[in-house]
Amino acid sequence: MVPISGRIRGVIGLMAAVLVPSAAPGDEPRRPIAEVDLLRFARAADPRVSPDGSLVAFVRSTVDRDRDDYETSIWAVPTSGARTRNQTRSNAPEA
Repeated sequence: MVPISGRIRGVIGLMAAVLVPSAAPGDEPRRPIAEVDLLRFARAADPRVSPDGSLVAFVRSTVDRDRDDYETSIWAVPTSGARTRNQTRSNAPEA
């Protein structure tokens, strides 16, 4: 097993905080996950740390059900934990 560095662990934590929607306990009754739930997930991929280590850029993909397509954008999050910024937006499907 390859050890995970503190920087990578922090990047993973930042990405999870950005992409996982927050919900207070008790907002909805518990139920099994359904196919429609999977379509609401945002996927983070291809993280890259800037040369100075101050930012992590990653690709965020979501499903646009109305267009039956993906929406893909590049986001940047400071490693300090500050607010994540959307850098681009594309309506092109993933290759």
